[in-house]
Amino acid sequence: MLKYGMGKIKTGSTSNKNIPDDFFKYVEEHGDCWSWTGTKDKDGYGLFNPGHQRYRAHRWIFEQSNSLPQGMLVCHTCDTPSCVNPMHLYAGTHRDNMNDAYRRKRKIAPYYQWDVKRDPNGRFTKK
Repeated sequence: MLKYGMGKIKTGSTSNKNIPDDFFKYVEEHGDCWSWTGTKDKDGYGLFNPGHQRYRAHRWIFEQSNSLPQGMLVCHTCDTPSCVNPMHLYAGTHRDNMNDAYRRKRKIAPYYQWDVKRDPNGRFTKK
């Protein structure tokens, strides 16, 4: 059974709402991943709406126990967009995320890693 131990979190002026219960009713265990079964965006990331504000579910759960500097992303180690297991999440830059995708063969190499050069007309050719 999933248990993250968040307790009650204040979501408004004087109301306390047990957000983790609301959150975890949309989570199912699939091996090590905790899959989001609620609403998802077009890319398969879970969407969670605590207190009338929409978050990507993996970002929301990450921010409950981690500070996330401005401009940082919440990245997955498991390559599963719907996973909300905090143990599978880490803070990283866009470049970190793209390099990770390349290493895992989910994306082609960034242009600066290709074995190509520009010809005088600006086209890419092999070195």
